[in-house]
Amino acid sequence: MSGFKYFVTFVDNYSNFVTAVPIKLKSEVTQEFMKYQRKMEAIHNVKIREFQTDNAKDYVNNVMKKHLEENGKEHRRSVPYVPAQNGLAERCNQTQLNSICCML
Repeated sequence: MSGFKYFVTFVDNYSNFVTAVPIKLKSEVTQEFMKYQRKMEAIHNVKIREFQTDNAKDYVNNVMKKHLEENGKEHRRSVPYVPAQNGLAERCNQTQLNSICCML
C-alpha cells in the first residue's frame, strides 16, 4: 500500500463503526463514498439517509451533490471552522494520525 497520501474516514453514527480508506488524491473521496454506500447498504440492508461532512471541497462538489440528490440522501454540512460538529470523525482522524506518526 504505497503511494497513498490521504485517507477518508466514514463513521456510522448508529453503530459508531469507523471505516478508514486510504486514497491517493482528494478527488477520490466521492468515488470512495459511493463504494462505501453500496457496501454498507448491501451488508446491513438499510439505506443511508444522511451524510454529514465539513465544508471541504472534497465533499461539496457537483458530482457528490448529484449523487446524494438522486439517491434521496440529505447532505448536512457543519459550520466552517467548528470541528466539534463532527466530533467523532475528527477524533478518529486525530487518533489515526497519532498512530501513523508513532509508527514512522
